[in-house]
Amino acid sequence: MKKTLSIEKIKEFLFLALLILFPFNLRHIFNFDKIKDVEGFREHISWSVSVFEIVFLLLLSVVLFELLRSMLRNKVSCNRLICWIKYTFHLNNFSKLSALFFVVVLVFNFFVSQDKTICLHSEVKIIGAFLLFFIAKELFRSNQTKKYSVIFIFLGGVLQSLITLMQFVAQKSLGLKLLGESVIAPDILGVAKFEFAAEKFIRGYGTFPHPNILGTFLLFALAAGMWLFLKKKNGQNSIGNVGLITGNTLIFAGIFLSYSRSVLFALVIFATTLLFAHKKYIIEIYQKYCQKLRVHFFLHGAIGLIIVFSVLFALYNLFIPRLCLTDCPNDKSIVLRLLYNKAAFATISERPITGVGSGCFVYYLSENSSFGLQPWERQPVHNLYLLITSELGLLGLISFLLFLATQINSKHVLKRKLLSNPLVIIFFMFLILGLFDHFFWTIPQAQTIFWLSLAFFASSGRIRKNMI
Repeated sequence: MKKTLSIEKIKEFLFLALLILFPFNLRHIFNFDKIKDVEGFREHISWSVSVFEIVFLLLLSVVLFELLRSMLRNKVSCNRLICWIKYTFHLNNFSKLSALFFVVVLVFNFFVSQDKTICLHSEVKIIGAFLLFFIAKELFRSNQTKKYSVIFIFLGGVLQSLITLMQFVAQKSLGLKLLGESVIAPDILGVAKFEFAAEKFIRGYGTFPHPNILGTFLLFALAAGMWLFLKKKNGQNSIGNVGLITGNTLIFAGIFLSYSRSVLFALVIFATTLLFAHKKYIIEIYQKYCQKLRVHFFLHGAIGLIIVFSVLFALYNLFIPRLCLTDCPNDKSIVLRLLYNKAAFATISERPITGVGSGCFVYYLSENSSFGLQPWERQPVHNLYLLITSELGLLGLISFLLFLATQINSKHVLKRKLLSNPLVIIFFMFLILGLFDHFFWTIPQAQTIFWLSLAFFASSGRIRKNMI
């Protein structure tokens, strides 16, 4: 019994260590000399290992050791092994079949891919993130582990927001190379920036490889912070509440400094849904502070309107440079996204069932000059679902969506009351973000965010008094 508990503790420790480390882009690229002069997106050809991936391999080794020991001790047959996996990872028959279908499609895709080396590299990352979901979902059976996980993600968001704020004020990187910070400055080509009043400003990176991934992580951290705040809303710990409010405010600021249009769009939907779900509680808090400030009752509505319109006015003037969607001389992102969509539909029409191979979309662009893209403009299509269909074919998209559907149905999360839970809402926001970017499929850090959010989502219930 003691040994089993010790293994559980080791699994919990390694998992929490992974949550602490994955926001930091600490990795070693083994073939850096070969790819350093390659222009454009290089993730699909960069053979690398991150610190958090090493921790994940250790975690996976512990899980496999536990499985092997159980098999040897109990002389587990094949049928009993399937039952053990089903019980451990909460898989019903439909969920088990959909997971198997997804893996089979990935294996089949390897044999029909245009470049098997690139495909193997990509699929190893995808399967690793897929396994992380199952491990996280099992660990979240412990309320204590789940709570610690939420706290670490929230604290990680606060730290990333502080780094982002300092980067924005300094308008350059802070020299945090040991934490995986990218080298950024307004005059460096390829650094994401925006122009305001004829002057260029860098967008916040934190220690992520791109501001959009930073914004996505901070949105995840904001959901974690709101989860903690709502859990404590009926508590008496005022110091804890002040800390959560301060931390969430910092994260909110960090999201805006990432200047990601898609993340800002998701933030609006997230905040609106959460405010609607907890409108009674929000009104109670507002009235409570009005009473403390001795504001007369008939002025409550007027002050509320002034606050709302002041915030909207400030945000509009602050972010008008990023609101350009057509005819933007300093921003080609919309034009390029349309070209990537066109290329994606071309790959789907050529190989609708099998796709071009996992990770091979950019390789396909480099082999086809008909799209008129320069080398530095070749990137994956900025749509998760189009990218999966392009690389894995319709079989891949169906298997992916089918597996997600099994997790949604298994917890009945479409019930209205469950939308009070920030960790439920945030997964839907990530599904929306998938319409605007590719990193949930191509970047290890973003893959981790997506599959972790699904694990939280699948293990969450509706928020009740003093509990989640």
